Amino acid sequence: MIERIFFLPTLRRGRVGLAIGFALLAGFAALGVWPVLFDIIPPEKMDLMARLASPSITHPLGTDHLGRDVLSRLMGAVPISLGAAFATMALILTVALPWGIIAAVAGTTCARCS
Repeated sequence: MIERIFFLPTLRRGRVGLAIGFALLAGFAALGVWPVLFDIIPPEKMDLMARLASPSITHPLGTDHLGRDVLSRLMGAVPISLGAAFATMALILTVALPWGIIAAVAGTTCARCS
């Protein structure tokens, strides 16, 4: 039963970094989906009476100098961050992968000549 846990086979093979990275990415993506599924405080809503409030039940991470909820602002930034990360990965794959293939082919060709 324990061996059916998702991360256990990965951890057993010594790929701890892969499992931790996947868990962080899944948690980051879940944090980005959370505002869509649940009603949270809008990130741009200001409550000047709650400026620089410490963490509480209504504001789990507190508020900033304008009274905006810090957790909702973090959740609002997740889709932007993930979009930028995936766009960067796509750009790197489309530019660097062909150059790497060309270098590999050219390297084997040059090695045969000398």
